[in-house]
Amino acid sequence: MAHLRAYTYSLPLIAPYTTRHGIVIEWPDGRWSEASPLEGWSSDQREDVLSAWQENRLAADLPSLQFAMQALPMTPKTLSYCALLAGTSADIFKKASLLKQEGVHYVKVKLKGIPIEKAIEITRELAKDFRLRIDFNRSLDLITALYFAEHCQGESIDFFEEPLRNSQELRHFPFPIALDESLREEGYEPLIALSQVKALVIKPTMTGGLQDWERFGKPIVLSSSFESGIGIAQILLLSAPHHLPPGIDTYRFLKEDLLEEPLHFESGKVHLPSAFRIKRHLLHWRIRIKST
Repeated sequence: MAHLRAYTYSLPLIAPYTTRHGIVIEWPDGRWSEASPLEGWSSDQREDVLSAWQENRLAADLPSLQFAMQALPMTPKTLSYCALLAGTSADIFKKASLLKQEGVHYVKVKLKGIPIEKAIEITRELAKDFRLRIDFNRSLDLITALYFAEHCQGESIDFFEEPLRNSQELRHFPFPIALDESLREEGYEPLIALSQVKALVIKPTMTGGLQDWERFGKPIVLSSSFESGIGIAQILLLSAPHHLPPGIDTYRFLKEDLLEEPLHFESGKVHLPSAFRIKRHLLHWRIRIKST
């Protein structure tokens, strides 16, 4: 009888990160998927997923497991993606130069902790070469956010991703907004209804199924949470033509991947391989359950 198999893994990451622990699932028809809560961020834990798996509770209300159960077969696919810029202004401009050479068009820039005038300078400079998503990681008060947006607004900025410390004040921020953290908190539906909300940033590992979010009729950005190449591939496979370019730059932090044929980045695009070929020596103990 065919079985589903769950394996654990531990992969080294590039500094300042250390190790990513996770769970991947092998399907009897050749599919692979991932259920890897991000420690310190996800509402579920790895132990929760393993317990649910051992008890054959695959429909458990665990976001990472819900994501894993949406498994799609690997198929060759090429699509645009959104790269990430972060760090000091020097770090941002250095990587931006490399991304420009690579042909990247979409960039998310994290500006938390950078003085607001310097952040304005950085944004104006980057807007010459990229379409931007601006992320202050909920660090600004409303007055500062308005000041920044008024000095940086333009066609090159797709949206401001949750700029405010107080999400309830977003209704007073008249510029394009993307919701992220608010979607994992109570009372998010009135925020989604705001006319200035132009996108929902969905991290499937943390938020589970896509159907719950597509019903709102807002553009969706799928985003990674330091999954292995298996999870990143599933995010890309789930990214529909009507979705905005996904954010999968956490893939670059993996020192080693579970995929024998890694995701390939070229000319501002990411290319998926034709099949799942897995480095099984990197997988640890497994649990089998009967497939349904």
